[in-house]
Amino acid sequence: MSLTQLVAPLLLLWALGVLFLLIRSEVPWLWRISGLLIFSFYALFFRTELAHAFGALQSNWSEQLWSYLATAWAFLPLFLLLFWPIAVWIAAAARSPGLAHSLLRNLAVLTLFYWLFWMLAAATGFDFSADLRRILPENLPLPALPQPPPAR
Repeated sequence: MSLTQLVAPLLLLWALGVLFLLIRSEVPWLWRISGLLIFSFYALFFRTELAHAFGALQSNWSEQLWSYLATAWAFLPLFLLLFWPIAVWIAAAARSPGLAHSLLRNLAVLTLFYWLFWMLAAATGFDFSADLRRILPENLPLPALPQPPPAR
């Protein structure tokens, strides 16, 4: 399990965020274009990992999705460890008390749920990837697409 396995899902989420940023009229164009250019730089920087991830998704998408979930679960404590100090500084420097309140509240709830679930899983001997693979079906087939009606 390595952090490079999360490059494709993170860049996908980032791409959706950039798309939403581009349609917001309150944000000046300079910052919208800056966000797009920074995303483009990172997408080009990680292009080999992206190509590998999309190739793996095309060959065996269900196995790759499980791999993404297991990797994200394993790296969530590291993310929380890195993001908490940044969030505290953002909350301290924020002009809006609502921003500080909502940022810290949401991050505290995420952290609480993660550690409660982790303690419950550790107490019951639950292994995230092995037990979920046993509980959920091995193969998740996609339904066939209907054929279009013949042209007249």
